[in-house]
Amino acid sequence: MKKPILFFLLAAPLLFVASCDSNSANDNPNPHPTIDCTENPEACDLTLSNNTFGFKLFQELQKEEADMNIFISPMSVATALSMTVNGADGQTRADMMATLEQNGLTIEQANAGFQQLLTLLPALDPAVQLQLANSIWYRQGFPVRQEFL
Repeated sequence: MKKPILFFLLAAPLLFVASCDSNSANDNPNPHPTIDCTENPEACDLTLSNNTFGFKLFQELQKEEADMNIFISPMSVATALSMTVNGADGQTRADMMATLEQNGLTIEQANAGFQQLLTLLPALDPAVQLQLANSIWYRQGFPVRQEFL
């Protein structure tokens, strides 16, 4: 009776170790993908802005719902608000960009950064999908500048 138990105690760890395969289909050849900031400076600047904005947004939401789990997409929120920044001007634009932590960026740099990020992010890791579905709707008859559209 002791021999089968001893055999099992010795064989079980060996079977467990042998069943571990380090070549998983989900392995990423680059576990820490990065964006080349020399080729995409706007994307890097915008990433810093978006990270700061995202953490501040989460902190504000957490204050209101301290005992709740919160799931948000700061990238989606920043993208949607940045779309509206393009329709703002003067102090309103400056205030919106400050809220988005885009203080040191021009509107052109922010737009270029979003364009670069939305192109680069899906390519960094093939196991990750990024799908944003933001749109701006306005009332028919509301005057909208052509450059905003």
